[in-house]
Amino acid sequence: MIAGVFLIIIGSYLGIRKTYEFSVQKAQMTRQAQLEEYNKHLSELTQEVAQKTTTAQAAVVASQTYLKSGDAERAEAAARIATENDPKWRDAYTNLGQVYLAVNKFDQAKEALEGALKIDPLDGQTHYLLSLVYQELNDSNSAKTEFTKAQSFGFETDIGG
Repeated sequence: MIAGVFLIIIGSYLGIRKTYEFSVQKAQMTRQAQLEEYNKHLSELTQEVAQKTTTAQAAVVASQTYLKSGDAERAEAAARIATENDPKWRDAYTNLGQVYLAVNKFDQAKEALEGALKIDPLDGQTHYLLSLVYQELNDSNSAKTEFTKAQSFGFETDIGG
């Protein structure tokens, strides 16, 4: 009798485990398919934007236009294209950082703005945007430091999108 109950418990456990593993695997496959579809969408969107913007400057203008119209995906694509078209242009990276900041991608904004500062460490606008990023990342000391630099180099608060 005890052995029968034990076998039923073991059988139930194995059945539940198999069902759980199957549902996890199915959920992973669904997420993977969704990710692949989204990446395909982004690739197509990037190609579309690239065809419309032949220079880094045009891509920056397009990214700000897209951002103002609420099209964050195209704004990001255009801003990335600008940095690819002219990887030594500070304003392309500053624009990319500003776009990322506007769409709440703070770690990416920080990286882009730090890239701009590697090209031109004296740009007040970039320091200002970086101070905003640090505020969002709850790093008040770095935010104050960057804002002080922005004040000493000069900046505008009314920018882009």
